[in-house]
This record gives sequence, structure tokens and C-alpha cells, in this order.
Amino acid sequence: MTQEVLFYAAREAMRNAARHGRDNDSQRALELDVAVARQNGLHIQVQDNGVGLATHSHDGADHAVLEVAKGGHGLTLHSTLLAIVGGELTVQNAPQNGVCVTIWLPLGLM
Repeated sequence: MTQEVLFYAAREAMRNAARHGRDNDSQRALELDVAVARQNGLHIQVQDNGVGLATHSHDGADHAVLEVAKGGHGLTLHSTLLAIVGGELTVQNAPQNGVCVTIWLPLGLM
């Protein structure tokens, strides 16, 4: 089960980049970098240079709260599934400069 959770989380990160990275600008060039490393666990990083995730602040503070755009909950779901099997999914957002999704899983769980 752990391997399937890992596979589907990585696939979701890549699909999100391909599906949402350009937003409505089909002519925008989009690059997708995928890196895998074994250091203190298995790390998979999926990074794009797309439009980033929409953000807003609920309270006017200088922190941004990620909002769900276009009705999707995929990364949230996969983050939860990874947590259940002992892993982690993090999202770093750079509006207009892309998104970086990092998936980590301890090697002993594979």
C-alpha cells in the first residue's frame, strides 16, 4: 500500500503542474523538473515554473493561505494519505514563478 500512496502522490503533483501551471495562457512555456534522492528517506521533488497557486490572506497578515482553485483537493488528499503511512507532502508556492511539491517517505517503510 505504501508504494501505491507514493506513486499516486507523485503522479498528482506532476498532473497538477501540467494541468494548472499555465492557468489560462496556453502559450506560456512550462518546465517541469522531477528529482529523486535517497537521503534520510526517499525524497521526490516536482517543481514547475508556472503561475503558482492562488493565495489570499484571511486576516490581513503577511502570511498567505493556500486556497483551492478550480475545485481540486488532490494534494490535500495525498498529503493525508502520506501522513497515514508515515510520510509527508509539502507545497512551496511562488506566485507567478511556480510550485514545488516535495514528497518524503522514510526508507524503512518501502
